[in-house]
Order: sequence, then structure tokens, then C-alpha cells
Amino acid sequence: MSEANEFPERRNYEALNYERERRFIVSEKSILHGAWWHLIEQGYIWAVDGYAIRARVELSPERSGDFSDFSATFTAKGPRIGDEREEYEIEVDSKFAREIIARSDLLIRKRRYKVIDQGTWDIDEFLGDNEGLVIAELEAGKDPVARQALREMETPKWAYKEVTSDTRFNNEELAKNPVSSWEEESDWKPDSPWDWD
Repeated sequence: MSEANEFPERRNYEALNYERERRFIVSEKSILHGAWWHLIEQGYIWAVDGYAIRARVELSPERSGDFSDFSATFTAKGPRIGDEREEYEIEVDSKFAREIIARSDLLIRKRRYKVIDQGTWDIDEFLGDNEGLVIAELEAGKDPVARQALREMETPKWAYKEVTSDTRFNNEELAKNPVSSWEEESDWKPDSPWDWD
């Protein structure tokens, strides 16, 4: 039995808490047609130099047109390095998360779709001041083979350009500097007469 004044064994977080993903701006929104989606609302408590702490609530649409909470989390992230970003997350009560979001100045609202194409993509259609921006993310998980395959994957045909390493597209940065305030639309908005107004 451990002595009362002994510290618990330190956990090795190195391999457990890095998200590894590639991100692309979507040019063909037709890939979202018929895909299941849910609503995400998140508020940032603090975001400095690539580090960020946020509360998030995920909501499922109902036939009535209303939404019901089905998940709430509290997340801390580190700076993005290439396709990796350190991340720690816990589940919390949705009412608690909502109270934090209500007190946050930096907010993000988006619809998240699930699309299968060389893997299961999370595709975020942003709302509010970032309306029109659609970003697809594909995560590799912990498996080294999957991570290598992700890095070697070619750009999908429906993608405009890759923004994996572009920190302007981190959600906390989009909350601070939404695309509606950018001088160059070409940085984020594809020129596609079929999908864009």
C-alpha cells in the first residue's frame, strides 16, 4: 500500500492525447446532401498563442424543429504542429457547459456532418460570422499505419485546398477573426458557381 504522502504514478500522456488530422476547405457542398448532421455550439474561455480552453454542447435536431442536447465537453488544446495538436477532454453536464458558453465572448456555431470517403470525415458547415466556410477533417487516431496513410492521402476531389497547418482555421481563431472580416475571400471561399452564392 502506498504511503499517504506519496505522489500517484504519473500517467504517460504522450501517445494518448494528440489529435492527428488533416483539414480541407470543401468546394463541392453537394457531398453533404443526405448526410446526417448535428449542431455544435462552443465558447472559448481562453485562447492565447495556440492554446485554447473551450466548453462545447452538441445538439441533435428533432422532427419538431427543436434541438436536444446529447453531449457536452470541456476541452483544452495546445498549439498545432503540422497535423498534430495536443488535446485533453472531459465530459460535463450540458447545463454547466451552457453557463460557460453564455459567458464567453468567443463563440462558434456550426453544423457537423458525417461523410464517408477514404474514411469517416467530420465536415463542419460554419454559421454566424463564418457562414459560407465549410471545413472537412479526417483524423487518424493512434495507429501508426493509419497516421502514415493519412499523411500520404491525396487531396479529395471535392476539396478546394488544404488548411491543415493554417492556424487561421483553428476554431478559436475563427471566433476571434471570422472569415467575414477577411480582406481576401479567395483565402477561404472557392469559386464554384454550383455551390456558392
